[in-house]
Amino acid sequence: MKSFRAWRQESQWQLDEDGSECDVPEGGSSGHVSREAAGGGMRRGDTLRSITMPTSDDRELSGGRVVNEEAIYNMRKRWISDRLMEREGNFCRYPSVTVFCGTYNVAGKKSEGEDLGPWLKQCTGEPDIYALGFQEIVDLNAVNVAVSDSKSQQRAAIWRQELENFLSTKRSRYNLVEHRSLVGIVLFVYVRENHIQDGAVKDVQATTARVGMMGVMGNKGAVVVRLSLYDSTLCFVCAHMAAKRANVQGRNADFWSILNKTAFVGDPETAWEFRDLPCEFSRGRVEGGVGILDHDVVFWLGDLNYRVSETVHLDEVFRRCRSKEGKVFLQAHDQLNLERARGPRAAFGEFEEAPITFPPTYKYQPGTQLYEERPDKKRRAPAWCDRVLWRTRDVGHVTSVRYARGDLVLSDHKPVCAELSVKIRLIERAEHRRNFEDITGQIRRVESQGSAPEITLGSSAIDLGDVYYRTMASMVLRVANVGQGLAFLRFTSKLGELVPFRRWLRVEPPFALLTPGERAEFRVSVFIDRLTARDLCAGFEVLEELLVLRLEGGAEHYVPVLGRYASRAFGTPLEQLSARHGSQAARLGIPVELWRLVDSVIGSGALQTAEGAAELFPPVETAMPPDVPLDDQTAAVLRCLDAGSEFPPSIERPALVSAMLAFLSSLPEPVVPVAAVKAVESELAAHRVSGASGQGAGGTAGGAWGETFLRALSPSQHNTFLYVAGFLREVARAGRSAGLRSGPLASFACDSLCFPDPPWLGSVGSSSSSTIVGASDRSSDTSVTWQEHREVFRVLLSSFVSATR
Repeated sequence: MKSFRAWRQESQWQLDEDGSECDVPEGGSSGHVSREAAGGGMRRGDTLRSITMPTSDDRELSGGRVVNEEAIYNMRKRWISDRLMEREGNFCRYPSVTVFCGTYNVAGKKSEGEDLGPWLKQCTGEPDIYALGFQEIVDLNAVNVAVSDSKSQQRAAIWRQELENFLSTKRSRYNLVEHRSLVGIVLFVYVRENHIQDGAVKDVQATTARVGMMGVMGNKGAVVVRLSLYDSTLCFVCAHMAAKRANVQGRNADFWSILNKTAFVGDPETAWEFRDLPCEFSRGRVEGGVGILDHDVVFWLGDLNYRVSETVHLDEVFRRCRSKEGKVFLQAHDQLNLERARGPRAAFGEFEEAPITFPPTYKYQPGTQLYEERPDKKRRAPAWCDRVLWRTRDVGHVTSVRYARGDLVLSDHKPVCAELSVKIRLIERAEHRRNFEDITGQIRRVESQGSAPEITLGSSAIDLGDVYYRTMASMVLRVANVGQGLAFLRFTSKLGELVPFRRWLRVEPPFALLTPGERAEFRVSVFIDRLTARDLCAGFEVLEELLVLRLEGGAEHYVPVLGRYASRAFGTPLEQLSARHGSQAARLGIPVELWRLVDSVIGSGALQTAEGAAELFPPVETAMPPDVPLDDQTAAVLRCLDAGSEFPPSIERPALVSAMLAFLSSLPEPVVPVAAVKAVESELAAHRVSGASGQGAGGTAGGAWGETFLRALSPSQHNTFLYVAGFLREVARAGRSAGLRSGPLASFACDSLCFPDPPWLGSVGSSSSSTIVGASDRSSDTSVTWQEHREVFRVLLSSFVSATR
């Protein structure tokens, strides 16, 4: 049985939540992608229903036929699981329990008898579970982080005593079922005693994930506790994530890294549909360990450190946070809200949060209710750093009762609490068993006849026609079981290959079990990301593949898949694009596609008003990953660039900027290579060592570092960089009075001009054997180093954009 952690590394694209395929027109294309197609979604029971390539050998039958018992076992298990879930209303009921989650960053302060009541007394009744987390229970200095955890343990014991002093005043009795600390982070989980006495709490485990300095230190990270309550699995994550207002990508990377690094070993139960049944499916070790997202409900609380977008000036944040209308404005620019709005592939994209009705929780003068605005102190923009979110497999199984903050004054943070009503699964064992026996009896009756399976295919080949960059193209392959036996179908790899499909191809679902007379539809989808586009344009790849559909115990069926890459401007090297003649762009030494986009933005009149310039760059903190389908408007712009046709009048201005980002990030090599950034870093380091005076990274573009930087670029890189920087400078000048700052423009330029070759993309010519790895793998050690280079380049860009404003 494979966990979500193992599954998402093998297959990004699965079925929609209702079991249907992605909503893509047959033979056409769309920017829509399901939650599972995005690599972040998870249907109920995916832990046990993920069918991957079997590890056991095939067994040969007579007539050259082969069968794989492991694959049959997994498909049978999936089929039975699906049928049980369809009938869960027959044997499951869902009473509600109350879960109280609280988080408090105490900024290294010791508890001095401060009354926790204003924080913890906000529950309307007696919760069934208290999950209470703290951050910075000790100062995050080198000794506490890297040398000794004795002080952390001492402080954790003090806060535990404070909590239990409070809980002793409740009518109900609470038992501490688990607690764990990681440097400054500690999480306590208390459960009401009656549930303990009923034997409802099982499989309690705790672990930690370090994501701080160098990706391994505990100054940032998470403590994670999981348990089973009756027949539901719950997971609590208490996290302290990357700081600094501009470091949204660092916080996003921490989110994915915590997911990646958290695994509960052993045999914890997650497959509720087989629980306590007399069958081989009821319990088994989970390959790769049980991850955070393998639970029915996940509660994520802590100092997540997301701030108000940099597009809002510091003084404006202070002004707006003092009025109700201003808080609404600031929440629309809240970085966590903006990230979640990007969809399920974004950090916290699948998590929910109750509406925020309380003031920002950071940063205050300790001992007061005043924001930190003293002139002798470092001013921080007020923000909702401290949050409680949740994720549930079943929509509507968690509802918010109260979401509030406590007005304690010990720290520069205010504590936050969430009272949540959670539906917990209770299985009626006798009825559950009757339904299971009825379902398995259907299979046994067919198998007892001993008939051979036989299938027919609705198509002998799949021709997807023209396929465009970052736009999904799909067709349906229909299969029918026309025999009298069970048809176990799965797509398998060709002889001598390790994976069933090339990286640009997916089939949904990858398997099926058909009873006599049943039909299945397999959606065959092609998606061209940056790596595949690069390989196609370089001649290392072609859109041709042969699908092998195996009927276990029967014949193999072969289905050719063909397509034609129609977006030759995307994936072509910058030098080739810049060398084309006969246009204004050629005289400038830049790609004509870039010139057309900038010319259209200027021609639309966007830079004639401050508001028009500001709307070009809405408050989005990070770029959409290059392996996600484009929205319809951006895709339409890219089609026009390919065809050399006019942009439709309905195209909105931000779509032109989005297309500019998509075009520049499709280049095989970035406009600004890492070597150019490193050259500047070396020169700045030499200045610091020698004590020489001169322009730093924040100086003007005419400084010595600017000359070093430009000399490191090739002619086409030099021309393109200056053209984009000049355009952004004009946007900054035009949008200045509307509050548009150079920082977000520089971030946009970083995403489009200076991007790494992500480790999950592989190398040139590797498309045939590589697999797409999900977004959770984006926080490797190499990306930490890359973030440092990116921040230097961001400062350089700010200087170029700000110059001569």
